[in-house]
Amino acid sequence: PPPRPETWRSYERIGEALELAQEALRREVPIDAVLGFSQGSNLATILAAQAALGRGENFGCVVHTGTSLPGWKHDLPDLFASALPMPALIIAGEKDLTSHGADFVAEMYEPDAVERRTHSSDHRPLPKDPQEAKEAVEHIRAFLLRHCRGPAAA
Repeated sequence: PPPRPETWRSYERIGEALELAQEALRREVPIDAVLGFSQGSNLATILAAQAALGRGENFGCVVHTGTSLPGWKHDLPDLFASALPMPALIIAGEKDLTSHGADFVAEMYEPDAVERRTHSSDHRPLPKDPQEAKEAVEHIRAFLLRHCRGPAAA
C-alpha cells in the first residue's frame, strides 16, 4: 500500500530555507553537482527543480542519499509539474528505517535521467563496511565525472 500522507516530509518556512540555499549556491558558481544526505537530499530535489525551471542556480547533476517521502512536491506543485530532466543518482540503504523516499523521488525525474544504487546499511550516506563504502564512493565519483562540466571537474 502507498505510505500514509502524514509520513511524507514537508517543511515549514521552506521559502526561507530555499533563499538561504540559493544564496550559498550563488557564492560558489559554477556548480557541478549537489549532493545531499537525508534532509539535504530532500532540499536537493527542490534545488534541482528550481534549476531545471531557471528559478535558481543551475548545476549539472544531483546525488540523493537517504531521502524522505517527498511531501514537498505537494507543497511546491509549480516546481514539480513535470519530470525533472537533471541526471540524478539516488542511493538508499537497504536497512534504512528512517527514510523511504527513494522510489518516489526517482519518479520525480525523467526515467532516463535516473541512476539507482543501494547499500547494505541503514540511514547513512555510505555503507558501514569499508570495502562497500569504497565501491560506493567510486560509483558516485564516476557518476559525477560523467555529468560534470568537463576536464576541470576531473
